[in-house]
Amino acid sequence: MARKVSPKQLPLVEQHVPQMPEGYYASGLNPNLRRFVEEHSKPYIPYKDSYVAKDFSAELTGDRHSAAYNFLGYSSKKPYEPIARYIKHFTREGDLILDPFCGSGGTGFVASTLGRSTILIDSSPIATTISAAYCAPLASTAVEVAFDRIEQQVSSSRRELYGTTCHRCGGSAEIRFVVYSQTYRCTKCFEVVPLASCIGGATCPSCGEKISTRQERLGVIPWASEIQCLDGCEERYLRHYNETDKKARSYFASDVSRILPESAEFARLKTQPMLDYQGDGERWGLLWRPYHEGIHSVADFFTGRNLWAILDIKSRIMALKVNDDIRRVLLLALTNIVPSASKQQRYYPGSTFPNMVMPGVLYVPPVNQEINVYKRFLAKRQSIIRGAASIADQVRTTNTCISTQSALDLSTIAADSIDYVFTDPPYSGRVQYGELNYLEEAILGLDTSWTSDEIIVNDFRGWDLDVWAYRLEKAMAEVFRVLKPGRWASVCYHDSDVSSWMKLQDVLVQRK
Repeated sequence: MARKVSPKQLPLVEQHVPQMPEGYYASGLNPNLRRFVEEHSKPYIPYKDSYVAKDFSAELTGDRHSAAYNFLGYSSKKPYEPIARYIKHFTREGDLILDPFCGSGGTGFVASTLGRSTILIDSSPIATTISAAYCAPLASTAVEVAFDRIEQQVSSSRRELYGTTCHRCGGSAEIRFVVYSQTYRCTKCFEVVPLASCIGGATCPSCGEKISTRQERLGVIPWASEIQCLDGCEERYLRHYNETDKKARSYFASDVSRILPESAEFARLKTQPMLDYQGDGERWGLLWRPYHEGIHSVADFFTGRNLWAILDIKSRIMALKVNDDIRRVLLLALTNIVPSASKQQRYYPGSTFPNMVMPGVLYVPPVNQEINVYKRFLAKRQSIIRGAASIADQVRTTNTCISTQSALDLSTIAADSIDYVFTDPPYSGRVQYGELNYLEEAILGLDTSWTSDEIIVNDFRGWDLDVWAYRLEKAMAEVFRVLKPGRWASVCYHDSDVSSWMKLQDVLVQRK
């Protein structure tokens, strides 16, 4: 009988993918942008121009569960099918499209599948990095090989950071996660109680008195660790801080205390203040809340173990002998798990949903979960491989130029050179991109100074709705300058705030 061959042993069939042109992406102002416009823009000659397109309005829906859509996450991401309908209606194959607020690059990805050329611009370097990953097709087999190499290289440090011993059978085990709980003093029996121990999440286990999270916080303690036995009994179970079994209590103490060697990267993030805030007091941004007490630096948002693991994986990725596009995808797979690897990850017993981070804020719950970073990163492998394969299958052109810069100045793009604009501008103060992107950008060592020119409503930085409207008007003035006469600009806007919607309409009418 022939021996069965596992999928890992099958010969790798290389997926043919087109190569991106050199210099298509820049983490700052792209020096090739002017040349790209000259090469891909058709000259506007009024008497020869035959462009005609009527207004377009339809109720559109899209798929938020496709392999391409779930390749990489980003705030306020839009489904691709509606974007495709707009691009097909307002452009022809070979036209040049601009998105000055590109976010995760949906416009560029869709345009590349339809044979259009695209310029993608955003101030946030993590946004343009994700855009580059969506527009640069990769062989999925090469991505899989890179993940396999990382898994092999981190095996030793994974054991050091998350390895443990099963107190039931004595076999080797791995920590799946550790639960940390804020503590409060019961107003009836005066016991100091971990919130995680409260019955129903709000009742003192000793006397039944109500415990409120608005009471004085007395400090966070490690409350429990979930263990997966890897041999012997092969069971999965929780062991707690107050275990009566001496052996279990001893292993629990080991689970939550590991000696971590210092590194230059670790020290950098310990000293890098949140949002580069240099002022007095606790607050460092609009998203600051009293539960952020004690969080001043980037490192403070993480347990030492999880930050060390993130930086370990990052260093392995940087050392891999792969091209820049594959390295970029691996780094983005890592930054995609940063929120859940931080103290923002909520603990819900029995939940099978891996990401329990509250979207749109930097919420640190009173009971949070320290995940196993290596396990979570490697769990991204299949969605990244499937996404890469889907993107490579769909992309028809690599005529894309990505520039990390403000939309307030598009002077490197000639007037009357763009055939169509599709964009999704910032929704006044609804999504604080600069503050939400900060942890990921800081960990990757990207430039975080771009937030000084962010087009946003942010009372902490003194930017009200009028400032937002003024900056947006400057950006739209640039958009209409580069757009050819008689061409269309589609603005996707979903803020439910009436005042910002009225301001946006005023801005667009003035530029009409």
